[in-house]
Amino acid sequence: GVGGGLIFSPFFLLMKVDPAVAVATSATCVVFTSTSTTFQYLLMDRVSIVVALIYGIVNCFSSWLGTTLVHQLGDRFENRKSYITFIVAASVAASAVLAVGKSFYNP
Repeated sequence: GVGGGLIFSPFFLLMKVDPAVAVATSATCVVFTSTSTTFQYLLMDRVSIVVALIYGIVNCFSSWLGTTLVHQLGDRFENRKSYITFIVAASVAASAVLAVGKSFYNP
């Protein structure tokens, strides 16, 4: 969620944590919070299983594609870890732009 991607990663990077460790730690935190929230919605019967399966399939493919891209960038820029910092910064910037855009679109 927001805490993992928009707060933890930049905070870890500011604290001079290795970018790969910062992203991995942030992702691990997100797994726990999203799993507990998912179980809460399942227990309240507020989840459409068909939509969740479609979303899960698309998400798995996108995760594979992103991981492949990061590994290719790692092979290409072997001695530099700054590409991970750039990916995190670009993700935060995209989230900010989309959030602002949504606030204008919300009728």
